[in-house]
Amino acid sequence: GVVLGIKTSDKVYNHTKASCDRLRGAEILTVQSVQLEGYNFLMQAIKQRSGVVEHAISFAVAKNNNDDNYSIQTNWYVNHYTKFNDMYNFQVWATNPEDTQKLVKDILANLQSFIPVTQNEKHRMPRTYAAKVSRVANHLVLKLRSDKGTIGGEIEMEEKYSETAGNIKQRYNPINAK
Repeated sequence: GVVLGIKTSDKVYNHTKASCDRLRGAEILTVQSVQLEGYNFLMQAIKQRSGVVEHAISFAVAKNNNDDNYSIQTNWYVNHYTKFNDMYNFQVWATNPEDTQKLVKDILANLQSFIPVTQNEKHRMPRTYAAKVSRVANHLVLKLRSDKGTIGGEIEMEEKYSETAGNIKQRYNPINAK
């Protein structure tokens, strides 16, 4: 398995395993909620272009200067993270989901050996997400997955140059899944 850990100040790291891998041709097969040591996480099964399926969990552990505990956050969208003075961003993945979960448990145990770890956020699963993203000529092709069985809908998008960019362009498109 692999653990990527990055410390940031006053903001969350603006990339996740799922978002970066989709840009390189991977596809998110599933997103599921897992509970590890009493904390809630989102775990994705990501199929790489090679056919290998990796199981990934991305989360942040943070504290402000005077806090007596770490606060753990795991959100689908990076702009839903609460900012703290010190943020420790983790991306954990392995080809076996149990190995991914074991690595996350090891990180939690290490953190708890210093100060308590709390989780106050409301855990939310994405109802619909872009499972795969590609570009054909000047067209953006999105493969969407949803927890709702439907053949049509509407997409309203906020277009940004990066996940944390301030300049936003609104787009609206009706869709048909037939």
